[in-house]
Amino acid sequence: YGGSCSAAAQQGVTTTWGGGSGDSLVECQLSTHLVTPIQGTITGSDDFGVGDKISIRLSDEADTKVNVGATTDFKFYSANTTSQLAGLQVDSITFNGDGTNDVIIAVSRIGAVTFDDAETTPNSHAYSGLVDITFTSSARNTAIATMQSVVAATAVTIPLVETDYNTGRFEGNIRVRQHNITNNVVAATTLWDLDGGVNCATLLANCIATLTTSDSQSMVAINGPITLKYTDALAASGSTDVARSATMNIDTTLPTAEITAPANKAEIQTRTPSFAGTLADTESGIDVSTFELHVDKTEDDTILTNYKDVIGSTGTVKATANKSNINVTTWVDGVTSKSWTYNYPDALPTDLTAGVTVNDTVDFQVLVRDMAGNVGYSDSDTATTNVDGVFAKFAPHWVKIDQVIPTLSASVTGFEYDTGNKIDKKNSKSLKVTFDGNVDADTVAAADFSVTLDTGGAKVPTTSVVNNADVYLLLEDTIPSNDTPKITIVGSISDKAGNVTDSGSVTATDGVPPVLTVATSGGSGLGAAGEATGPETLTNNKMTITITSDESLNGNPYVWVTEQGYDGGVNTDANLNNYTAGEGGTAALGGGGGSAIATAKGGNVYSIEVDNTNSSTTNTESRKMAIRVLATDLASNETTAGGDIATSTYTYVLDSKVGDIYASPTTTTKDMPYIQFAYADSVQTSLEDRETTALTITTATVDEGADGVGLVDIAADLQASADGITWFYKPAEALSVGKHLFSVKVKDAAGNEDTDTLTVTKSDRTDFKMRLYAGWNLVSVPTDPSTPAVASVFSNTGVKQVIAYSATTPKQPWRIASQADGVWTSSTTPALENISAGAGYWVESSDFEDQVITLSGPTGAGDVRPALVTIPAAAGWNLIGVVDQDKDQSQKADFGTTLNVLTLGSATAQNWKLYVTGVSASKAYIYKAASSEFDLLDITGASSPVTIGDGAWIYVSPQADGSLPDIVP
Repeated sequence: YGGSCSAAAQQGVTTTWGGGSGDSLVECQLSTHLVTPIQGTITGSDDFGVGDKISIRLSDEADTKVNVGATTDFKFYSANTTSQLAGLQVDSITFNGDGTNDVIIAVSRIGAVTFDDAETTPNSHAYSGLVDITFTSSARNTAIATMQSVVAATAVTIPLVETDYNTGRFEGNIRVRQHNITNNVVAATTLWDLDGGVNCATLLANCIATLTTSDSQSMVAINGPITLKYTDALAASGSTDVARSATMNIDTTLPTAEITAPANKAEIQTRTPSFAGTLADTESGIDVSTFELHVDKTEDDTILTNYKDVIGSTGTVKATANKSNINVTTWVDGVTSKSWTYNYPDALPTDLTAGVTVNDTVDFQVLVRDMAGNVGYSDSDTATTNVDGVFAKFAPHWVKIDQVIPTLSASVTGFEYDTGNKIDKKNSKSLKVTFDGNVDADTVAAADFSVTLDTGGAKVPTTSVVNNADVYLLLEDTIPSNDTPKITIVGSISDKAGNVTDSGSVTATDGVPPVLTVATSGGSGLGAAGEATGPETLTNNKMTITITSDESLNGNPYVWVTEQGYDGGVNTDANLNNYTAGEGGTAALGGGGGSAIATAKGGNVYSIEVDNTNSSTTNTESRKMAIRVLATDLASNETTAGGDIATSTYTYVLDSKVGDIYASPTTTTKDMPYIQFAYADSVQTSLEDRETTALTITTATVDEGADGVGLVDIAADLQASADGITWFYKPAEALSVGKHLFSVKVKDAAGNEDTDTLTVTKSDRTDFKMRLYAGWNLVSVPTDPSTPAVASVFSNTGVKQVIAYSATTPKQPWRIASQADGVWTSSTTPALENISAGAGYWVESSDFEDQVITLSGPTGAGDVRPALVTIPAAAGWNLIGVVDQDKDQSQKADFGTTLNVLTLGSATAQNWKLYVTGVSASKAYIYKAASSEFDLLDITGASSPVTIGDGAWIYVSPQADGSLPDIVP
């Protein structure tokens, strides 16, 4: 018989994807497999009569393993024609094929084999010969579909594969991701590509699904539930284009697994503990068949080997070892909560060595999945993520099974427990005792212990503090630094598991560092011992440092001497910053670098002499030197005495020079000026160069004429300030005009000596020269004239008129004086009779002759007490002058110069804003005589300087409180 097959028609399938927020329509085409015709020959000698049956194997010559459906799918034809034969039928399909093995059918003859044609009676022709068997074949068909979410710009192509032969059910996988613009999860992705690089997401027609297509496609959604809508082109019922939908919930929340017993880190005696806990999942519910309790049942006496039977990493989860056999057959899937208990049937650890008393840790952990497949683990440390557990996040629980009585394992002197910071802290009255395991603090008291020192005699601690396995005992007295006392249990003490002991002892190791005493001596200080300037406190070079220890040391102490700046201030001398004993450089933190090593003197005494020879190439004024000593005893206990800061317990002062001098004045017009030698001037001398100790005058001379002839000894005439750092000299007689050379030699308390000189040039005062232009001039005098009368001040014959204006007498503010033929008269009441500093004056001159005026100068020693000038002001316009309070700008060359005011010891140029500070001034003018015009002054900024000799009009308003204060230059 020969055979052939025909192709089935294509079917259309329409689907709709609901991404949680609206729908969009896509289409999918399904195609069937076309089988190659099967040809063959049936051979044999028996007749195939009516009622006979034969079994036929349909073998595909092209090795395409077909699959067939119902018996009615088979038809019989005369060979190579379209004439269908009657009298033959397929009774059954013995094997319908599986894609690997051939199809086998049972065929019977039920009558005469005939065929018909269009011109004769149906089935009227008998037939013998070859027969073609035709049938509709099947395979595991594939299809593709496109799907699109409303929140994605493009569709994704989904490969579909028939679940089995003739099932008509096609399946494919979709991975749903959360729509996230920030992380660029906004579009679907196609992962499969089977036709030479064609992008199936954009060229659907080029995509070919195969039976091996397995990659999951990616869709984005906003949230769940997700609804998938599609059209079934041909339903099983025969209906066409049937609307279908399916809804899927999304659950990404992990189920929780709690362990309530035994308590984490508990210490117990029983080897068969009872476990209990709860499971919960409020979304898809618990998949109860996945519940597992894992217990580390092997012998393990340390918790450092944490539970690792459940190990997780990206993409894999393993949970195989030590799984407990818990019966969950009565549990129900999908419940939101479930409590559980389990009594461990075997004594833990199960492999305990014979004859060994149990003292082991047991680790345990629970895992469970929910119905959506999320996995949850128990976690004993929810506050910490970096743990040795599943995914470095879920920590196991553990208990200690302990049947061993507590014993003392170690002890050390010199430590107490800081309960606030939870650390050990040094205390020479305390010692720490360590047990082999955690003890029950409620069973521990200070009286449970006896402490016997090396010198003998038992002592009862005053207090006790427990921290897990450590007990800290405080004694009433200091423990000697090299003592190793014996600690004995004299009471009853329990561990956390309930095991009790009332005996045992341990010898403590030495944990108390040596006590160091540091002393200094051998400096150059001239003061008495015990004073700030004594030889143990002050030196200009060398200092001996002596260290005494109360116990033997394992080596000579290290010594650092660090410069801390003048009086603990800022370090500014680059050569001395961090000066160390015997050398320069940065102070070391330990171990000898940058330090010096003291020399043993016997009897636990050590000393070292430090100097300034290697620390600086220049001398320095007083610097505080901080001493730090590092030593270690025979038990390797380290201690430090002193420190590297200015407040160190041990310091001395290094003073290798006399402070810098500021001598004044260099010029003077005074007859008997004060000559000053200041060695700590706060303005002229840097902080680190100021003298700090009282000075002694060795010699002092003055050389009149500065020519080396006629030196006069003035040492006895110098007077010191209260601190002895500044010295003054007042000549007994007026200095002659010319140069005077003063020389002083001083010694400070550190023994440093210095000789300083000052040349003072004495000159006579010159008269003030006021520039006058022909016409009107607006002027003032910086100080009061020696003779204030108008006629004496304005003695030039060209001066015709002088006018003053007093705003404080508004009824008659003008004051006028006139000259005629050398005679001055005043035509106003009050009259203008005298000229004084602080007022402005209009002066009318007929020529350009300068006016020479003798003005008062600076106050000298013994003169009348100096006073400050203030200028009364009234509301409205005021005519004021420029005042020099210091009176040192009142000579010939000073007219027209900028007014300077001594501010914190330095001359500061004045502007009109500063000059009128304190009053409410809105306008001010000076008068330019050369150009005959007023010049507006800047009284809100700094652009208008105050000029000696100017007069000014200024407009003043009352203050907010109505007051009108004076102008204070």
